[in-house]
Amino acid sequence: MTIDKAARLEAIRTANTQKNAASAPSQPHTLPAPKPAASPMETPDGLHTLGLRIILALLFIVVTGLLIVAAIDIWQPIFTHVLPTVEPHTYLSLSRSSAMVGYVLIWLSMALGLSITSKVTRIWPGGPAALDLHQHLSILGLLFAMFHVIILLADQALDFTLAKAFVPFFSSSYRPMWYGLLGKIGLYLLAILTISFYLRSRIGGRWWRRIHYMSFAMFLLTLTHGILAGSDTHELWALLLYIATSASLIGLTIYRIIKTRRSRASEVALLQVGKLALDPIERVVTVNSNQVKLRSLEAQLLYFFMQNAGQVLTCDQILAKVWGRQYAGEIQLAKRYIRRLQAKIEQDPANPLYIRTAQEEAYQFEA
Repeated sequence: MTIDKAARLEAIRTANTQKNAASAPSQPHTLPAPKPAASPMETPDGLHTLGLRIILALLFIVVTGLLIVAAIDIWQPIFTHVLPTVEPHTYLSLSRSSAMVGYVLIWLSMALGLSITSKVTRIWPGGPAALDLHQHLSILGLLFAMFHVIILLADQALDFTLAKAFVPFFSSSYRPMWYGLLGKIGLYLLAILTISFYLRSRIGGRWWRRIHYMSFAMFLLTLTHGILAGSDTHELWALLLYIATSASLIGLTIYRIIKTRRSRASEVALLQVGKLALDPIERVVTVNSNQVKLRSLEAQLLYFFMQNAGQVLTCDQILAKVWGRQYAGEIQLAKRYIRRLQAKIEQDPANPLYIRTAQEEAYQFEA
């Protein structure tokens, strides 16, 4: 390349640079260095994902063990030949130990479910993580309960069959009431509760909550089964375990009820907006000198509307405040209760004066 040609190229580059600098908006000469991407392990979502992976790994191990145990009865001659030191009482020991582990997992799941709205749970492990732990601990409890039953199929001396294991009162000679009925019903209820986690979007939050009330009956049946049919009941550690777990759940239940009532009773002042007056404790609304008794959720819904008079409230906002964030997306549930409330406080529900439709899936309370 000649010197003249190189000089011309350099002049062209300089001119283009000056032209671009003149046309570009003024910017700082130095740009802040991009922040390094946070490692998944350093974020709450990363920790949350890691915890779920650990739980899923445990689930895989337990399920694999169950499949192996289910095949023991078929391959008993080979199993005995390979491990001749395994004695019949080994299966009973495995059944007893898995029953205790399953019982503790069920207790932990219920304790998390009862305390999921408390301040301690919000601090650690956090609301979403606590909900996931509540669900996965229930699954693990069900798997250990199944293991507790299925492992006995490997003991030929017991003459145990699938029918005896899962059909109530089917040839149950060992404590038929406490084992043959209560234990199996408790297992079925636990299975229904566990499956309901995956059917919530189909059955709706209202029915899901009703099904979840069965968890108290399930735990009572499991506790009774453990005390009256368990072979470790006479041990001091087992009695202390039963007492501590049942007492803690009773305490958490009482705390949950008291907290719910206090949260509702904290707004004790009579609320009045325009011609409407609401007593949130008695759940009585006065409309044009007429008193109307409301149900609990209707009173909470009206109170929320009156507190936010003049504001446009979406169904998601209403659901989050009145029902809870776990009911997000239950638009028809909110609309159904709003129609019921309009029928009680509006003179003409078809042309409401107070709770009006502001836009699609949004309402406004007019004073």
